[in-house]
Amino acid sequence: MKTPTLRFFTTLLITLTLFACDKNNTSLSKENEIKQVLESNNFKNLIYPISATPGDNTDDMQNILPLVEGKEVVAFCEATHGSAEFQTISHRLLQLLVTQKGFKSLIIEENFSAVAPLNEFIISGQGNVNELQLNLRSSIFKTQEFKNSITWMRAYNATQTEANKIHLFGMDAQNTGYSAKAAQSIINQSDPAYLTTFNTLASSFLTDLTDFTSDKEFIAALPDLKNKVVQIKNYLEENATPYGGKSSKNYALVVKHIHIIEQALNQFTGFLNSPDDGFEKRDENMAENVDWIKTYLGENSKVLVWAHNGHVNKQLKTYFNKPIKVLSTNLKDKYGDAFYTIGTKFNEGSFSAVGEDMLSKPYSVKPYKTAYLAKALSAQNEAVFLFDYKAANNEAITKIINKEYDTYLVGATYRGDEREVIVPINYILEYDSFIFINRVTAYTPIQ
Repeated sequence: MKTPTLRFFTTLLITLTLFACDKNNTSLSKENEIKQVLESNNFKNLIYPISATPGDNTDDMQNILPLVEGKEVVAFCEATHGSAEFQTISHRLLQLLVTQKGFKSLIIEENFSAVAPLNEFIISGQGNVNELQLNLRSSIFKTQEFKNSITWMRAYNATQTEANKIHLFGMDAQNTGYSAKAAQSIINQSDPAYLTTFNTLASSFLTDLTDFTSDKEFIAALPDLKNKVVQIKNYLEENATPYGGKSSKNYALVVKHIHIIEQALNQFTGFLNSPDDGFEKRDENMAENVDWIKTYLGENSKVLVWAHNGHVNKQLKTYFNKPIKVLSTNLKDKYGDAFYTIGTKFNEGSFSAVGEDMLSKPYSVKPYKTAYLAKALSAQNEAVFLFDYKAANNEAITKIINKEYDTYLVGATYRGDEREVIVPINYILEYDSFIFINRVTAYTPIQ
């Protein structure tokens, strides 16, 4: 074999350079195509600039009100779990919807029972907000930004009659400990004679199943665990009087806490079978819990649901191996045109997430090379804005956006590789509108 000549290496270098230039030109061409369509169709006149700065004034959000007219469930979702702007915008949306549209609750992606003490604080002022917030399951709600929402809700309720007070609920069922302890507290107050029996039946649930050292051991114990839940449910079914009767909210809550344990067991079982089954069961449970909360609050109550972008899609999603129904797919089936969803998208910035060392800390990402839509939206020179394609009613703009574009989608964890958090999403198909934020910043943890 002959040794490669200098001419060979020169030719190879030129070829690789031309290839790289061609790719760069293609990227630039796609980005410019979107920019050109947006500019020639006056996109800037069709968006609603809003603020991501906390404050009581919602004048900049008034254009959102016609979009949610007649809606019972509005879902706002976040492209990262760890950015301040998403938490602040959810707060401002809540202010708008409560004060001008009569919404009754904020529902978050947190364990149902873990949130119950915070809801009591919001209703009655009972408890220390910092301690209650720090006792939540997830670090994403242990932030100053979310504390602003909690304190605003409490201040609002202090001026309202009991019937007009607003609520905070969780919709998740990812563990058993919070629910078993919440039920235990109600039983201790309402039916102390049953407490010893309950503690015996719920011993594994109270410790959040930590007495099982392996999946195999848990699977073997699962029939007995489910049977213990049934025994507790049967007792409550036959002994509603100590809790105020079956029509009381106290009784509804203790039964719901036990049902959350049942949901958690079903989720665990699903995840042991496959990631798809577990994810789908979790989102089915969250949708069921949103419906329960609406019923608990009263007929035709309106709620704001806040979750990650990955749960608030209207289409079936293939996250692992097969298409599954997520939270919003279920809510759309249930509420139809009374359901409205707002996705989010950002260009660059920072977020907090749990790294490979299992510690939560801030990370930063730059504009991604193939995130053509985000780059084109960034060129509009608006820090934050909302776009609703139906309200805009522009065929050319809808057509150019109605495609899958790479976008950042960051969950609770991050391993430092931006390629792992880039997901193709069609924002027209998945959401009724979207909020674009040019640069996000990491949230502020409370101490």
